[in-house]
Amino acid sequence: MNIWMAKETLTFKNIPMERAKWQALAQSIAIDIVSICILQVSNYAIELTSKESTRNLWMKRFITLGLEAFEHL
Repeated sequence: MNIWMAKETLTFKNIPMERAKWQALAQSIAIDIVSICILQVSNYAIELTSKESTRNLWMKRFITLGLEAFEHL
């Protein structure tokens, strides 16, 4: 079997552990990071504190935590 044949037959559908790993990575970004960047959420944080700088602090804190969690997957 040549290398091209191996690449075609080994897909994520055929390897459940690899598929699960990539799904976990994608969900980590979709759930832990993207939801923090929603404008409505960050605007609410500003509303609670009455400080415009809150948005940057909010995003820096939670995006950093999300990326750190992503690195551990």
